[in-house]
Amino acid sequence: MEMIKKSIDAGHKKVLFNLSGMKFINSTGLGMLLTAVSKVRNAGGELALCDLPEQMKKLLQMTKLEVYSLQG
Repeated sequence: MEMIKKSIDAGHKKVLFNLSGMKFINSTGLGMLLTAVSKVRNAGGELALCDLPEQMKKLLQMTKLEVYSLQG
């Protein structure tokens, strides 16, 4: 979350999370992701995710979390 805050404070409005190494996300991790999306959007920016594991894609669909997903 500190990196998100520093990026926003520096004027960076586009954030990309590479999730290629993620094998599991728990409720705490999902909560942090939601907070990051909210902070970036409130600053007028966009947050995108790349290389999502299939499990993560399904979870985002179930939660109806609208985040850009990029394949890489």
